[in-house]
Amino acid sequence: MFIDYPKLVLYSEQGYGTLCCSTTSQSVDKCNGFNNATALSRYTAIRTAKRLYECDVCGKEFRLSSRLSYHRRSHMGDKSYKCNVCGKGFSYYGNFSTHKRNHTGQKPYKSEVYDKGFNRSSDLSRHREIRTGQKTHKCDICDKGFKRNSDLSRHKRIHTDEKPYKCDVCGRGFRNPEYISIHKKIHTDEKSYKCNVCGRGFKRSSDLSRHKRIHTDEKPYKCDVCGRGVRNLQYISKHKKIQTGQKKYKCDVCGEQFNISNNLYGHKRSYTGEKPYKCDVCDKGFNKSSDLTRHKRIHTGEKPYQCNVCGKRFRNCGNFSTHKRIHTGQKPYKCNVCGKDFYEGSNLSRHMKIHTGQIPYQCDVCGKEFLEGSNLSRHMKIHKG
Repeated sequence: MFIDYPKLVLYSEQGYGTLCCSTTSQSVDKCNGFNNATALSRYTAIRTAKRLYECDVCGKEFRLSSRLSYHRRSHMGDKSYKCNVCGKGFSYYGNFSTHKRNHTGQKPYKSEVYDKGFNRSSDLSRHREIRTGQKTHKCDICDKGFKRNSDLSRHKRIHTDEKPYKCDVCGRGFRNPEYISIHKKIHTDEKSYKCNVCGRGFKRSSDLSRHKRIHTDEKPYKCDVCGRGVRNLQYISKHKKIQTGQKKYKCDVCGEQFNISNNLYGHKRSYTGEKPYKCDVCDKGFNKSSDLTRHKRIHTGEKPYQCNVCGKRFRNCGNFSTHKRIHTGQKPYKCNVCGKDFYEGSNLSRHMKIHTGQIPYQCDVCGKEFLEGSNLSRHMKIHKG
């Protein structure tokens, strides 16, 4: 005996109160079972329906009207779920629940291979994909491989220069929607994530996690070319480009090439004079957010980088890294003419002028020439008295 519903069939062989999908080609005893008609109806709609429901704002399509209604909240600005710790609002309860774990430190999704936890199942899935190394989705332009199709779609925007997501404050465009919410925090002073060592605040929990490695000197990511360790995963790809000399980002004004896209954007602002990052203490402007961050330490006196050998502290990571070479004796910059080694790349650049005979700085009063601009500046004081 069975009762025939539109799209549904109730089979007594499946047991009392269990519904079975009639659209499957599987036999009844292998078909997925459902405890209520609503769940079965939703499952059947997904299997049989085409994407009929389209968002009239962004054009995204959905198979279920309920999914469309849920999606529309992102456009309406409805953020009815509020965090009672930092006050941040969310449109979806799922995102709200995930956010709360940032404050509690809860990481319920565990890797079964590595002793690592995640506060989102999607992060665990990405972790697994990274560990397996499979890259089945290929770019048809540069042949670069990706583990997920969504990553491939975002990557293709590099070739098309498509930036469909715009900041409603400054109008800046982004390739990926998640960058908008991150970027908007630049326009606010919200820093809800605090370091329990130095008290510094951050706008994102991921920034706080990376910052803490400054205090621990943890460098979990290793370059497979030179073996150098870095604190952040994204620095590995940047570091490798420096090793290989790859510079695929080219300025369309002067032709100078860069190995990192952000360096190109900062370079372009030198032509436009744009300095969108302002210091809230002295109002000085900068064309890169990282320059503003370093500048603010002048006002706060903050020196977050400490040498674990002599205890000396530094404002900037670059100066800290250079200083450590004094203790290790490492001189990674080598002259390819005479073989002399240097602690810093800038010292090598100055040294190379000896071999090339290049003396770019000349006094316009007495004609004396200098290898460095700073030496010329000191010399000019002689003429000024």
